[in-house]
Amino acid sequence: MQAGVRWREPGGPGPTEGAVSYGFSRLGDRVRFQPGMERTQLRQRQWFAGRFQLQFCLGAGTSAEVWCAFDRETSRRVALKKYHRQLRDRRYGWRRIRRELEVLQALYHPHVVNLLSADLHGDLPYLVFEYVEGQTWRDAMVRRAKAGQRWPLSDLLPRFFEVVSAMSHAHRAGVVHRDLKPSNLLLTEDPPAAQVLDFGAAKMMDLAPSEQSTEGRVIGSLAYMAPEQWAGRSEPASDQFALGVLLYECLTLERAWHYAPRPAGPVELMERIRNAPRPRPSNTDPALAGFDDCVARALHPSADGRFADLEGFGDAVRQAWREHVLSAGDPTELRVAPTRVDPQPDPGSPPQPDPGSPPQPDPGSPPRATPLRDPQAPRAPGDTR
Repeated sequence: MQAGVRWREPGGPGPTEGAVSYGFSRLGDRVRFQPGMERTQLRQRQWFAGRFQLQFCLGAGTSAEVWCAFDRETSRRVALKKYHRQLRDRRYGWRRIRRELEVLQALYHPHVVNLLSADLHGDLPYLVFEYVEGQTWRDAMVRRAKAGQRWPLSDLLPRFFEVVSAMSHAHRAGVVHRDLKPSNLLLTEDPPAAQVLDFGAAKMMDLAPSEQSTEGRVIGSLAYMAPEQWAGRSEPASDQFALGVLLYECLTLERAWHYAPRPAGPVELMERIRNAPRPRPSNTDPALAGFDDCVARALHPSADGRFADLEGFGDAVRQAWREHVLSAGDPTELRVAPTRVDPQPDPGSPPQPDPGSPPQPDPGSPPRATPLRDPQAPRAPGDTR
């Protein structure tokens, strides 16, 4: 990979020569339960709520654990989210659990994982989701970065548009996710698709502040939080900011706000998000220069400076992709199956081009002569990945 973003801190000296961004190649895969542990759990036949046989842990957080489980009532595998007992003892814990259920009931979209059932009345409340085989975007980026392989745009961007579609649907339903990040997005392989996970931090926009269980609290993951989230405010533009960070990181496989030799701490991170120059994909690969403007606008420090909505952001990324295809002259990027994006179009509206399908070149416009960067070119000085 080429050397990454070079930062100049406000009021301070520039970075040292040869500084590179802190890439995903430096991150390890998430710790997972080993197969031997899974077999032990199955032999012990650990049951939950008298209905679910726990098989192995999919993930754990401060408020809940998510398990792959067998539901003996439906004879199918499910993803079981069981909340920690102490969460209900907190002042806002019960309202947060109930709010997540209300959020999920308001959403129905092919790229949002489906809620199957729930029980909030027992000692250990839980939600039951469809079980989807796949890997998180974070794991996909880590593996690609360690292998030195870029994410092909023909694979990445249709999945990105699916996420944009899912979150546009959520915004129309009055829901702000507030914690969009690579580990909360899933990639499936057969068929290829994206799924948005974990609405546990989501906010319903139509509720009064007194009804919000987390009003005024800082909610989200630091590296993906918009400046207004640091002040305890969230709005649809905050999700757009997180998707802007996500797009930059998927394109470059570099962390947006970190650079070598170490990741930034919380205070330093907040300062960069508010005041540092916006990260530009072209600093990692000049062939990605067409994406610079749409990424920079989605990452504007002010919500008013971003796109009016996620549809506008998606349109800008789609146009950048078109320009990239024209400049590269690579027909392989055009052979991507169209993907349905919005399952519920407005009645009476004129047909629109499929947002999930690849851009088509304009026959009347000659392709520009800017070539793609040679993948066999030697690495830049200081690039140790």
